[in-house]
Amino acid sequence: MGLLRFLLIVFIIYLFFKVFARFILPLVIKLTMRRVQDKFYEQNPHLKPETPQKEGKVTIKRVSKDKDDHDSSNIGEYVDYEEVK
Repeated sequence: MGLLRFLLIVFIIYLFFKVFARFILPLVIKLTMRRVQDKFYEQNPHLKPETPQKEGKVTIKRVSKDKDDHDSSNIGEYVDYEEVK
């Protein structure tokens, strides 16, 4: 009787993990990945992929000039190159 009970419990645990891995685990992973992705795009909105536009619709993006304005006068000191043989 004890062996039969043990085998039944092992079989029930096996079925539980099989169903869990087949149906429940993918849903949990999908929801977790969606949350992580939303949090990532919330912190980095400039990396968010663009939504596809309808054919024929024209959109104009404005690029900020702040990125290209860097001070080139403080690059460093120029040193003449001399070939050593």
